[in-house]
Formats: sequence, C-alpha cells, structure tokens
Amino acid sequence: MQVYCNNCKKNIYTDKESFPIFCCCGQVIRSKHKEPIVIEKETFSHLTLDDQFPTLAAPWVTENKLVKDTQILFSKISHLNIERVIGVPRSGMIPASILSVKLGVPLGSVSNDGIINLSSGIRLRGSIKSKGLTVIVEDSSATGWSINELKNKIDLKDTIFAAVYVTPSSEKRVDYYSKILPLPHWFSWNIFGNINLLHGFNIGTDMDGVLCSDCSFENDDDGERYLNWIKNVPSKIRILDTPIPFIITARLEKYRKETEKWLLKNHIKYGKLIMGPWETKEERNKYCMGTYKLEKIKENFLQLFIESDDIQARIISRNWKQPVICTDSETSYVNGIGPKWRNVDDEASW
Repeated sequence: MQVYCNNCKKNIYTDKESFPIFCCCGQVIRSKHKEPIVIEKETFSHLTLDDQFPTLAAPWVTENKLVKDTQILFSKISHLNIERVIGVPRSGMIPASILSVKLGVPLGSVSNDGIINLSSGIRLRGSIKSKGLTVIVEDSSATGWSINELKNKIDLKDTIFAAVYVTPSSEKRVDYYSKILPLPHWFSWNIFGNINLLHGFNIGTDMDGVLCSDCSFENDDDGERYLNWIKNVPSKIRILDTPIPFIITARLEKYRKETEKWLLKNHIKYGKLIMGPWETKEERNKYCMGTYKLEKIKENFLQLFIESDDIQARIISRNWKQPVICTDSETSYVNGIGPKWRNVDDEASW
C-alpha cells in the first residue's frame, strides 16, 4: 500500500493493509491522501525492508533500559567542562538526574519562563564550579520540535542539547545522543499515559503480568487463596485518566466481580473486559492461552496488544500483522519477528 505524509511531504510504502501507519518523521497516518499521488519510482526502487518502519517490530524501552542507555550518553559528554545539567520535564528529568549525579554538577529544570536551578545536596553546597557548559537533556527527541521551542526560551550561549534516544529525523538537532531509535517505538513509562495513543489506537492489554504481577503457583489454587490474591495484588501501573480500550485476560469469568472491583480500587479505567469462558482452572489449562487471546484480538480488531508472557506473545504475533509488546522479554514482535534496529555507533542490536 502507498500513502502520503502531509508532514514530511513524502510517499510511504508499506506492506500493511490497515491504518494507522507511522512515517519515519513521526507523523501518524490514519487514512490515504485524498489527492492523486505521484509514485516516485526511483525512490521506491532504493527502499529496503529496513526502510519500512511500520512493517517491523518496534523497540519496547523500559525504565531500566533508559537508565542503562543514559550511561552511554554520560560516556560521550564526561570529557566536557559541564557546569550544570538541565532536564526537560517530565521524563527528561530521569536521565538529567543521573547525569548530574555522575558529573557532580547542579541539576535544573525547564519551565515556561526559562531555566530553574534546583536545590543542591550538602556535598555541592559551597563548592565552586568553573564556568562551563549547560547541558539540556531529554529522554527522547522524535522530531526536534521541543528542542526548537526551548531554543526560543533560553540563552543559547554555552548551551548544548542531548537526548538518550533520537529518531533519524532528529539526529542532527541534538549535539549528543545515546542511540538512534526509529519510529514507531514504545516507552514503558508513558504508554498508558499517552492520551493520543489510547484514543487513536484500538489497544488491548493482558492483565496478570502487565496491570499487576502474575499469580504465584502457591496462590493459584482456584479457591480462597486465589480470591485473596485477586483482591490484594498491587497494581503495576499508575492511575489512568484515559481508559484502556480492551483488557483481555485468561482469568476465569467467575472472577469478574472481584476483578472489576480491583480495577475500580486501583483507578484503572477500561472500555471492555474480556475474561476466560472456562468453568475451572483445569479446563482452562487444556487450551493454548495465546490462541485464545489471538481469537479475541481479531474479533475486536485490535491494532496493538501488550502481553506479559513471551511464548504467548510469539504465538499471537505469528498469526497477526499488528505489533505485540512483550513486557517480560522487554521487546515487541510483528509476524513473530523482534526489532532489528541497530545503533550506528556501536552496532548494538535492539
């Protein structure tokens, strides 16, 4: 299929037969362009499968991965004479805090009025730092738009910009970065807080292992211990203002009342809760959970599914053309294949 991106003014070629489609510039395309499109045969002939971002699995980046990759950014700037580190709220404060501690310099933040210097710990009070560079840090830069906005608010003298992750289109807009991360990609710290994603996509999620921890073997007795676990297991995600369109779980239907109470208690909003139709745990164990969830995913025309179990994620992915995020293995799959992005600096595979 061929579509047109109004943002970067380019034709996009993809094997996908459904929308939405991601352009490498960061634009989400939800329908074909109404006007006739001129096929650029020369450009098309040079495109490879790796150029077709929407047809490949996207990296699933966790908080642990963000912290680890911030170390790469530190190694690239540690030789500089840095006076302070400024984080771009909110998630940009994570790498900024790590860098400020490792560099031994003050930490700051950005507001609508400019830069705010935050209080320093006891060890930095009274210390005199030679005049040096200010580093403004983001967790990721998709298009470079936010960086351009910042440049209009601050004094650019002795200031450099850095991001842990950049896309190919924003790579040259920052001075330093850790890794190139093409779109689409998924961040564990904001996927359930991304209003545009929850509104724009028909998303579904597993329950045990994603919204809460998996039930232990000892508690999974299909009786009193299991009921007590359902009622008291801690939530793994934050309070949601925007509903998750679908929750698809292999929990038995007879536990719907307790499950709905748990979701309400933990302020997790949802559109539809689909539960297992079996009468007992033993009956359920005769079925393949991945196949069961796949049937429900297809019935409800989902465009993205989040699964905790790696085996189930692969089963779903092999028979479905949309992305399946696997939280346990910290990756995602499309057609049973994981992400193949490579960082140009160290050839590290995602």
